[in-house]
Amino acid sequence: MTTMHVVYRVHDEGRIGEDWSTYSFPDGVFAGGPDLEPLRSEVRRSAEELAGTAVSVVEHIERPAGPDIYVRGALDDRAAERADVIDAVRASSLVRGERTTPGSRFPLAASGDSILVACLPEDTLSWVLEQMDAHDAVAVCAVGPSLGTGRFVYVNYLAREAASPAGRDESDQSIAEAGLSPDSTVAEFVRATITAGRRGLRLSPVG
Repeated sequence: MTTMHVVYRVHDEGRIGEDWSTYSFPDGVFAGGPDLEPLRSEVRRSAEELAGTAVSVVEHIERPAGPDIYVRGALDDRAAERADVIDAVRASSLVRGERTTPGSRFPLAASGDSILVACLPEDTLSWVLEQMDAHDAVAVCAVGPSLGTGRFVYVNYLAREAASPAGRDESDQSIAEAGLSPDSTVAEFVRATITAGRRGLRLSPVG
């Protein structure tokens, strides 16, 4: 069965009459509308028509965090937990700083936007990599314990081999060089990069 990742992106969030748009990979299905649930049904139908067979649709939602910055969360059986991560990331000082100094902290995905993937500790790096094409670089985001009135928010990077220069730099290491593998969890990714003392470390999945 063919697998297609579909992203539902919300615009003008919080206003009456939200505006939604979609994009998908590896095949492109594009749609839009004011309501999410009818849009999901339309996209599923379009995906099967495009593939000519049954399609396993893996769904994600993206919410804006600033100009050209979106936080992505999977619409899976742990969507409520991922929504908490999305809220924490959007409220974090990292994101607030990026709003005033664009391009200084987050890599660029193939779309030209900064995509921050909201992760849970048990998620694997392969789960993140499945959401990326050869030209993508995304920020991996996880939330730690509460610290006073806030929460610790971790952000680091995964870059594919053909990612744009804005998503990579000369400090890139492969996952293997960092002592990790695609089967490593996000929790292991966090520990490895923090232990290395390089919060800005960008990892490429190419060994």
